[in-house]
Amino acid sequence: MPFRQAHEVSGRAVKAADEAGVQLWEVDLPAVDPALTPRAVEALSVDAALAAIALEYPRNRDSGLGLLESLRHAGAEGILDADGQRRTRSQ
Repeated sequence: MPFRQAHEVSGRAVKAADEAGVQLWEVDLPAVDPALTPRAVEALSVDAALAAIALEYPRNRDSGLGLLESLRHAGAEGILDADGQRRTRSQ
């Protein structure tokens, strides 16, 4: 998908999440754009991005895995929303 189209699709996804009052990862992405199949969404995951980096830059593999672990830890503890309240994926 060209960058311009991806930018438009991501904007629609953010708008859908905002209108539904949910987090972005809770949006039905194929409803936003049919190109966002489960396989395509999986390719956009942090795991897939770090795997691609590890293939391209093997010397950075360990630092990439450390980053992934840090992101998983941060995700487990939740994120801060716009009001500064800690939220977890389940909220």
